[in-house]
Amino acid sequence: MASTFAEDDGLHPTLDVENREWRYTLKQGLRAACVGREDAAAVLIVMSTVYISLINFFNSLHLNNRKVDELELTNITYKDPDRDLVIERRLKALRTFAIGLKDEDNALDDRIEALLKSIDAWLGDHCHGSC
Repeated sequence: MASTFAEDDGLHPTLDVENREWRYTLKQGLRAACVGREDAAAVLIVMSTVYISLINFFNSLHLNNRKVDELELTNITYKDPDRDLVIERRLKALRTFAIGLKDEDNALDDRIEALLKSIDAWLGDHCHGSC
């Protein structure tokens, strides 16, 4: 039931396929049972963005490890005449993937920084020294 409310109220992100960015819709009447409905929902949106980014980043790290394992296995077992070409292609793919990982790491840093600022702002607006 809560997920239905969240979907109806725009808390679920959609992926913009063209530029691979998450898009959110924030609507009035979010059914948030707390002080400051809209800004609390905004913090939740930033939190979910960080959470999704972390999951994707950890999955990418796992994939990177698999690619390294495949390269090592190829280096040990592949004996065909095009061995050097195959290994070089895998190395190139691994380097390209590593660049993407670094870019995603930087983006994740920015998202976490935005989350911490959002939380601090929300606490400043709602706790009045009691949090």
